[in-house]
Amino acid sequence: MPRFDDSVFEQIDTDKRYDIYVSETQNRIIVYRGAMFRGKRRLSGGGEFDRFSEFFEIEQSNGQSVFVGRFALVKFCETGTELTESQIMPPLPRPNG
Repeated sequence: MPRFDDSVFEQIDTDKRYDIYVSETQNRIIVYRGAMFRGKRRLSGGGEFDRFSEFFEIEQSNGQSVFVGRFALVKFCETGTELTESQIMPPLPRPNG
């Protein structure tokens, strides 16, 4: 079996549709089903090293775009992929109020 080479990055096919999971808050993850990556954008005024001004443009399944923060992207997979993951830690308790 060939060894995994972590120095090589393969290009992601941006012509495919994916289920894209995004963290909206610490306790809430949403999924854009059947979405496509359209590009990266930066807010004007954000410097070269200001990573919090960087966003991914995602085309939703209805054709409309949404911009999500670079660090909000949790995971993505081809649309229709059956996830076989299991939750191993209980969710964080919700604050009262």
